[in-house]
Amino acid sequence: DYVPSALAAAAMIAGAAPDAELLTAATIAGLRDPESLARDVELVAAGCRSLTVGLVAGYDRRDLPGDRWAGRFRALDAAVAALAGRVPTLVGGSGPTALARAGRAGGWLAPTSLSPEEIAGRAAGAPRTVVVRRWVGGNPADAELPAGTRTPREALVGGGPDPVGRAVRDCAAAGADTVLLGPVSTPAELDLLCADLAELPACAR
Repeated sequence: DYVPSALAAAAMIAGAAPDAELLTAATIAGLRDPESLARDVELVAAGCRSLTVGLVAGYDRRDLPGDRWAGRFRALDAAVAALAGRVPTLVGGSGPTALARAGRAGGWLAPTSLSPEEIAGRAAGAPRTVVVRRWVGGNPADAELPAGTRTPREALVGGGPDPVGRAVRDCAAAGADTVLLGPVSTPAELDLLCADLAELPACAR
């Protein structure tokens, strides 16, 4: 659900599955200086088929201690500039300034808290929209969220292929060109997700 070191996790996945297409959703820009972040991004990108970096300023003070919290948006702008031209970059956020920044970076990482209708209303300035949705097996209202989760329950999608397919179609209609479902925490949940996806119409996959 929450990976504080998204690039380290991406490097581990690339080592195990070099043919994977990876997206960090998201890398907290203020945790690193821009140039070391860019070097690490290039290192990870060299080990996988493709890497897209989703960047966010950060939304939790626990992630950015001390004066890093106050400077989180400056750090995000510096990270976007450092990654320009190196790898595809998406920027998270929901306000007008965030969307303008996403437009400059090349794409928008829409927050899970936004509905498809809200995404449609805000996506005009972003040339590429990626929506992250959290999938769970069974009924999201009954899901036992893992300890330490930061995903709001209302952002969860589950309950079989019909609601999963509806979520995918709604997000696509709202302007998303990629809809991500996950992560899952057990092999059994992965099997359920694959079964749900297999039953979706081809146009929704």
